[in-house]
Parts: sequence; structure tokens; C-alpha cells
Amino acid sequence: MKNIILLLALLFIPLTSNLQQNFIQVTVSEDIELNAVEFTSIVTNSNSLTTAWEDSAEPLAAPNDIDSELAEKASSYTLEEITKLLTTEKFTFKVNYKMDDFEDAKADWEIEVTHPTLSDISRLNKLLKPAVGVTIERGGITYENVEVYYPKIYPTLLEKAKKRAQILASGAGNKLGGVIQVTEATIDIANSSNSQNYLRMIKEMIEFEKNGIRLTNLARIVLIYRFEML
Repeated sequence: MKNIILLLALLFIPLTSNLQQNFIQVTVSEDIELNAVEFTSIVTNSNSLTTAWEDSAEPLAAPNDIDSELAEKASSYTLEEITKLLTTEKFTFKVNYKMDDFEDAKADWEIEVTHPTLSDISRLNKLLKPAVGVTIERGGITYENVEVYYPKIYPTLLEKAKKRAQILASGAGNKLGGVIQVTEATIDIANSSNSQNYLRMIKEMIEFEKNGIRLTNLARIVLIYRFEML
């Protein structure tokens, strides 16, 4: 009985090995540059004014159509008056209220302002700069959705994978069959220093030096293909 089990085990091992070698696996990737599509500023009531979005750091000149008289009066504006001012200047915003845990239940607030361009950030700074007790802080940056690029990138990566797999199959004396499995992953690259595209790295360094922010982000699309080996 033991001999029969041993014989079956010996027969199964090469069969498993052959099945495992019955495909070719290749990994291909592409780095996609995602542009910034929205910036956020946070306006809060505080005892002093500090502006994170510096005018001097922005490449676009601030527009001259802001009413300087309104800006001068902003120092005495209440929350309602500030929101009215933002509405008049056609800013997109929402007010978030926070309640402190003190006995007097003092209400605290912040205004989240979204901008499609850097020039809008400059407009906001210029509008509220004279406001006493108002702080403008840098919020988040929203970049393009990487999935928009999938229809264009996926066929390109498939062709790249086929060429690489064909070379491997020919080297092994086999013919390449069809795709039997695809695994996908998208990696958010914190900065372009992780990319092999050195021109892109230089471009980002120049942008950051000029604006103090990253106007582009990188995402790496990775596809793992398994091709049948005939």
C-alpha cells in the first residue's frame, strides 16, 4: 500500500510541474501624469491672519476686478457677511460648523472654498486679506481620475505584454497562446522621483519651486498578464 502511494506521489509531482509551466507571465506598466483640477482653501475665524497660499508663489497675476472698498470693509464682517461677499464674487464654498465642549457652547466655523484655478486662490487671498481674525489655510488638491485613461492605456499595455511574452515563448521553443488571466493594480506615486521619466522629474521640481504646490500627480498602471504556452 505504501509503495502504491509513493508511486502516485512520484507521478503527480512532474504532472504538477508541467501544469505550472504551461503559461508565461509578464508584468507591464505605464506612468500617467494627472493634472490638478481643483484646489481647496479653508477659511477659519482665528485671532490672527496667516495665508498659506502666498501670492508671490503663484504664476498667474491676481485679477484687478475685486472691489478694494469691499475688501477694506471685510475687517468688520460677520460670518454671514463674509459668505455674502464670497457669493457676490462667485466663489464656490460651503460652511462647516463645529461646537466646542465649553459650557457656553461657543460656535466655531470654517468655510471650505474650492477653486478651479490658481488665480481664484489669489482672488480669495486679496479679498479677505484685510479681514481681522480670519485665517486662510491650504486645503487639498484634487487630480484627474486615472480611470479616464484606462481605455487608451490598456490596449497599449496588452500589445507590450504580447511582444514580451512572444520573445519568452520563442526562446523556450513554444508558441504563444491567448490571455488566460489578467491582474491589475494602480499605484499612486507620491512624487515623480519614483518615476524613470527624468524630464517629468525636472518639470515637477520647477513647478514646485514656482508655485509651492504640485500641479501634477503620477499614477502607475500595472497589469500582470498570463498567456497560454502552446
